[in-house]
Amino acid sequence: MTMDLDLLAAQLAGVPYVTIGNGPEHPSSPNLSLSAALHDYLNDYPFLRHYPDYVRFLQRYAGACINYPDGVYPRVFLNLFGIGKFSEPEGLVDEQSFYCFCHIGIDEQPSQLSETAFLFDASDSRKRVVYARLVDTAQNGIVRVVCAFPGFLEWLASVVATKGFIKIANFSDHLAES
Repeated sequence: MTMDLDLLAAQLAGVPYVTIGNGPEHPSSPNLSLSAALHDYLNDYPFLRHYPDYVRFLQRYAGACINYPDGVYPRVFLNLFGIGKFSEPEGLVDEQSFYCFCHIGIDEQPSQLSETAFLFDASDSRKRVVYARLVDTAQNGIVRVVCAFPGFLEWLASVVATKGFIKIANFSDHLAES
């Protein structure tokens, strides 16, 4: 099955409380002022060229976020980092050479936040898949990095299908230790 980025972005637009940007190659309203920022971003993170679907997302949509208002439960906070107002100034590549392209926090009810970071390999030494950094609260906060999805579009399709509420159970079919 071939996944279409623009169709997934249109479906993502239907998720409650979502904001999707306009990149320099947006299909209907390009923000040409982001062309230089995208060029610089790809020069700063050259390994991203190994993830062409993510690069295409940045070209077309710049980034996205989901931000439920206070008092709504369950709720999700999702930051799909990119360029322009979706940029993260520093800290996207960690000490293990993983690049965090998305951070998700889920509040099932007040004071029950679970967080997952979705990652690409920045070292060119691991598989070119989407990884997830999981914190196992049952084991005193032990952090694991696992292979979560075969690619960015599969990950994005899961975000759409779950309306941003991605949990370990949502991607266990793809799960394999890295």
